[in-house]
Amino acid sequence: MRRRRRVSRNSRQRKAAGMALALALMTAPPGAAAANPASACVRALAAEYGARHMEMGGGLVLRPDGRFHYELSYGALDEMADGTWACDQDSIFLTSDPVNPPRFMVESLRTGRKGDLHVTLDVPEGMSRQYFSVLIRRADGTGERQQFDEDGLSYVFSGERPVTLVPVLELYELIGEPIKLPAGDGFDIRLRFAANDLGKVAFSRTVLERDGRNLMLRRFGTTIRFAPQSI
Repeated sequence: MRRRRRVSRNSRQRKAAGMALALALMTAPPGAAAANPASACVRALAAEYGARHMEMGGGLVLRPDGRFHYELSYGALDEMADGTWACDQDSIFLTSDPVNPPRFMVESLRTGRKGDLHVTLDVPEGMSRQYFSVLIRRADGTGERQQFDEDGLSYVFSGERPVTLVPVLELYELIGEPIKLPAGDGFDIRLRFAANDLGKVAFSRTVLERDGRNLMLRRFGTTIRFAPQSI
């Protein structure tokens, strides 16, 4: 009896990303290359690249018309980007198409029970509140981080009262605008998270350094290596 070979989650991600990247490489807009003549470095670097890093799978397509397609899976995070690229002798530069960034919005802010900061968070269907947290800053300049559970967040305080809070989605390194709390000794706040283009990366002339034929991207506190692939 033939034994079934087990395939890891990262292997499936890399295979799926490779198929999407290959399709992106083959579907460049007709006539685009003629409108944007390729420089020497563009001709040398236009190719499909695969990510080589622990617990990551994905890749990067640099098309000869000056367009790029990027995908990366890292644990529970999946992100992508499309846009334009340029290069020089040492680096390439990615600039994403316009992105509608995710936003935290204050739906209501009222006085609450004394000594209690209660925060409700409305999220898109299927998204867990446990991915979110808030950074709380007190009047004396000290602060701390508190994580949401599925019922929201309740923070009991004594002594110095909270004066601001900042909503955070750490998985995507997303930090909201600080929310100033009014005078009072208790707060009941309702926030809403609008995902918009969550998962689309807003590269702005982001640098990938050239290391021989490989491209090195600094992201998530580490350096990710992209190596040329054959489709």
